Amino acid sequence: VISRTVGGPVAMYLAYVDESGSIGAIASGGSLTFTLGCVLVDGVRWPDVFDDMIDFRRYLRAKFRIPVRAELKAHYLLRNGGPLRPLQLSEQARFAVYRSLMRLQPKLDLFAFAIGVRKDVMAVRGLNYDPRQVAWEYLLQRLERFTTKMTSRVLVLHDEGEGRIVRTAARKARRA
Repeated sequence: VISRTVGGPVAMYLAYVDESGSIGAIASGGSLTFTLGCVLVDGVRWPDVFDDMIDFRRYLRAKFRIPVRAELKAHYLLRNGGPLRPLQLSEQARFAVYRSLMRLQPKLDLFAFAIGVRKDVMAVRGLNYDPRQVAWEYLLQRLERFTTKMTSRVLVLHDEGEGRIVRTAARKARRA
């Protein structure tokens, strides 16, 4: 939990963080970037937002035959891959899904941002940092600025395998 408060009522936000790309070297088949995507939702509104998201997924099932539990990635929508491939959706239909997902965020009053680390730029500059560590450090800095501006707290939710690196980055951020 990241917290910066100056008296008065404090809002609690839930921050869901998901990663994209690999941490391995580009030369050995790794991705060009390592990215962390973050979606923030007001903790008080979470049950309503969750219900609205389920309703939206049911809408996608009714209109485009996309299973409610299917993982939707931008890559799948752009390239007609993953669970969308068997549906053989047209490019127009996939872009309609993508646009509706982008329009959903402000309707549900969600904040979203991403931290992208270009591994090739780090290599050219001779920086030998772990891209995952760099991305988490910047993400936690963004959340710290968010909590200061909004006088709120944030509970970070992330993938299971990220626990150690997130704890290390959060402890380092707390000291700074």
